[in-house]
Parts: sequence; structure tokens; C-alpha cells
Amino acid sequence: MTHPIKSKLRDTVMKTVQAVPALRQWMDNGAFKPTPVYAKGQYLGLARPKRYSPEGSLAPQPTVRDTHGKRVLLDDILDNHYALIGLNCDPTASLSADAKKILADLNTKSLLIYSYATRPQGLTVRNFNQDLQEVEDIEQAFAQWMKKSASNKDQSIVLLRPDHFVFALVSPEQLNTAVQQLKLQLDIPTQKATQMPKQELLA
Repeated sequence: MTHPIKSKLRDTVMKTVQAVPALRQWMDNGAFKPTPVYAKGQYLGLARPKRYSPEGSLAPQPTVRDTHGKRVLLDDILDNHYALIGLNCDPTASLSADAKKILADLNTKSLLIYSYATRPQGLTVRNFNQDLQEVEDIEQAFAQWMKKSASNKDQSIVLLRPDHFVFALVSPEQLNTAVQQLKLQLDIPTQKATQMPKQELLA
């Protein structure tokens, strides 16, 4: 039998959550759930430089706005691909020829995420990278996650696995080394590039 006082308290809490926009969004987005994270040393990715570094944890999955003004989930853009994402920077700009080939062989998607209201518009003259997709972080969720996760302010590029867990969060200067580590950990070409290590265990 349901306890009447507990039921009333629960209903009051839920009404309060639904009445406050920020709380409602928090509930709808499932922010109350802990972020999945792999145990130290049991995941495909760089070692965590700090205890709460994002390597081996699930990246955020915010709603972004594409170049046509359409709101889409970041997950739907990335699909089940490796992804190279730069926050307010072209993540491919510092790639070596060897690193570009490794990522191309993995069918990696490249994405530039602009902070809200910063994507160049209209008649702004730019040299477009045809292999780079641009979106806008309209909720600032990705930018906030990057700011919280980065060990230093230069870390503006994240390399994601096909399951959207973080392989590495690095600066442009560290990117080529991270890509080489991806190659080593996947044991390319003796192992299929999309294969995940069997020993991975969620913490």
C-alpha cells in the first residue's frame, strides 16, 4: 500500500520540477544520472592526466544547430563513427599527413562546434574545409563540458570513439600524438579499426 505522506511529497517535488524550466530541463535530459565511465586502465583511450579527466567517459549529447538552422542531436550527426571535434577551432588544421590518413581509414567525422552565436554568418569571407562540418552549441552544453573537463585552456579538441566515449581531450599540439596512440591501441592494420577491446569494464 502506498504511503499517503510519501506520495504527497513525491507529487509536490515533481510539480515543482515541472514548474521550474531549469529543473524541468535537468530532469528531461537525465542529468541526475551519473555519467558512464570506464575503470582506469580498462578502456580504449589515453590515460587520464587527472582523476576526473574525461578519457574513458561518455561525451555529452547536446542539441546543436546546423548550417541550415535545424536543431539536431549531436549523436545523430556523429552516428557510429570515430569523431574529431574542435571547439571554436578547426580540429583538422594541425593534423599531419600520417594522422589524416589514419583518421580517414577509420572513416572519422570532423566537426567544428562553435559556441552559441559565434559561428560566422552572411558575407563573412572564409576558406571552407569541405571535409569539416560546422554546428552551433546553442545550449552551451558542449562548451561547458569542455571547460570543466580540460586540464588546461589549450585543450580544445576531443577525439571520440564510435560509442561516443572519449578517447582523448588534447590541444592542437598534442593531437598527432593522440592519433598515433589510437593507431597503436587499435593495432592497425592487424585488427579491425572499429573493434572495441573485449576487456573494457564500466566502473
